[in-house]
Amino acid sequence: KQHNLSTFFVQSIDIDPILLIRQQKKEKDEEAGEKMEVNFLQEVTAFEIWLETHELSISAQLLWHKLMHLSSQNEWKEIIINNVSLMKTMQMGREATLIKIKEELVQAGLIEFAKGKKGSPNCYRMIFFEDKDICKKEIVKQKKNIIYPVLINRFEEFWMAYPKKSRRNLTEKAYMDLILNNVGEVSEEKLVAAARNYKKECEILKVEENFIKMPCNWLNDLTWVDYLPENYKEPILKSNGFNNFPQRSFDFNQLERELLGIN
Repeated sequence: KQHNLSTFFVQSIDIDPILLIRQQKKEKDEEAGEKMEVNFLQEVTAFEIWLETHELSISAQLLWHKLMHLSSQNEWKEIIINNVSLMKTMQMGREATLIKIKEELVQAGLIEFAKGKKGSPNCYRMIFFEDKDICKKEIVKQKKNIIYPVLINRFEEFWMAYPKKSRRNLTEKAYMDLILNNVGEVSEEKLVAAARNYKKECEILKVEENFIKMPCNWLNDLTWVDYLPENYKEPILKSNGFNNFPQRSFDFNQLERELLGIN
């Protein structure tokens, strides 16, 4: 009710949006009843994993790291800072550049931003990955009231086994999603075995590289299921009557001389 009331007042009269963010943050802290704690290293690791499948300019990445540091120094509360000070920490000369990369982070859902009134600093708030429930390479996932420790460590083996090397980032994401979303059902061992079987089939049938599936598509459209050890059957090449026809060797140079009447 207090939250709705504060929102009503902001819509009704001219209140600095920074005060609104502070009020909302205070209400959340009061509801939680405890000091906010964030694992800095885990957030940075999750950010790097996120970058593998998302595009973000180098400048925007640097701004994220700077804001993350400032947030950690402020007990993970919102960051109140003006453009001049933030540009100084970024060693940036143009305010337009700061505004552009700030907007990148907002659009990517990595921060929240409230512009201060004229002469007042702006307000930044980090949106932490632990709040967004982003998948990480090492997580603990709950399924059917059982806690499964999930450690993904055989992707390189899968990558080397697969017959086509293309779109690695998308492939790694598809690989992780399969493991993490099917805990106890899909194992890395099975995916590696399926990749080896697919490679073997491509070699037997002499499939041209253009016709070999992209690894990310091979995972996403469940083609790998057909190549699991329990499902896969090695193809048998049918004999070709022409290939079995007895072959003869000729001395073509001698044949040419005979046809031309040259001894």
